[in-house]
Amino acid sequence: MIAAVIASIVIGQVELPGSRLSLAEASSHAQVILVAKIVEREFILGSGASSFGSVSLEHSLILKGRPASLASFGVTASSRETFPKQGVDYIYFINEQMQLIKVLPKTDENIAQVNKCKNRVL
Repeated sequence: MIAAVIASIVIGQVELPGSRLSLAEASSHAQVILVAKIVEREFILGSGASSFGSVSLEHSLILKGRPASLASFGVTASSRETFPKQGVDYIYFINEQMQLIKVLPKTDENIAQVNKCKNRVL
């Protein structure tokens, strides 16, 4: 694990919440997938190995499902993951418990990959 963290730092990669979950798994478990940005961080608490927080989102594109509300979502990041930056668009995977289970950078390639596997069932 230490080697992975060092490798991420050396090559400039940033790992976002849900990085251990594959795209196929996240797509299958997500009730809602959308492109959005964080408009408010309600709290962020760190506990060594993990950080927990709650965020409010503003979406620009819905890729799967229909969000009932964008008011408050729980998000957990491991010690090697960083929270998404406020005001920047990302792809968010949201489960039925209103938890962000995976976050990806918003790129055309990532959106295309999500669209390919969003309706697959594992």
